[in-house]
Amino acid sequence: MEEGADGESGAGAPARSARSAGDAPPPPAPAGPRGPRRPLGDRLGRLLRRRPLRYYALEHDFHILPVQVSHSRRARRAIVVVLALLVVLSAWYWVIPRSDARLTVQYHEGLFNSIDVDARVVNQGTVPLNALRLELVVTVDGTGEAVGSSNASRTVPPHSSLEVDAVAFKGDQITTDYRISVTARYAGPDGPVVRTYDFVTEEPFMNQYFEAPLP
Repeated sequence: MEEGADGESGAGAPARSARSAGDAPPPPAPAGPRGPRRPLGDRLGRLLRRRPLRYYALEHDFHILPVQVSHSRRARRAIVVVLALLVVLSAWYWVIPRSDARLTVQYHEGLFNSIDVDARVVNQGTVPLNALRLELVVTVDGTGEAVGSSNASRTVPPHSSLEVDAVAFKGDQITTDYRISVTARYAGPDGPVVRTYDFVTEEPFMNQYFEAPLP
């Protein structure tokens, strides 16, 4: 009995090893040379051309994906906004009534003690300055000695200016300061308006500019 068992066990062992050898997967084939690697753009294009990704992009409006998107609506909206801004700015600059005038005075020292003083009014508003008269007087600060004067008068339309002839004289350019007095008279909506402005130069500056609003 024992020998039969041993004989059966000895005879069955080769059969089991043969079955296990037949069930084992075949060895992998040797890898051949790899072909050229596709560019990144081609690989991304193939990935994005798949239907799930394309449908997801169309539903979520991803403009960075290669789907056809029309920008005509955005362009029309931008044009409408720009035109609206231009209309508002044009109305503010040309149509809406507003007063915006400024007085500017320039003091300039030249060669051989020559001094020039200029004054002008720039009307940047949309209403005219009716019957404007400017009077420019230059005196020595401290003593009040007059060294020159000039005047000009006319109606100043919108976006134009009135300039007074320069006051030119010989003076001290080192230690003497000068007082520049400007008187503006014009017809306002509520009656005559008079404004007086005083500016004092400072040595040793050769070119000096002064500015003030003209209500």
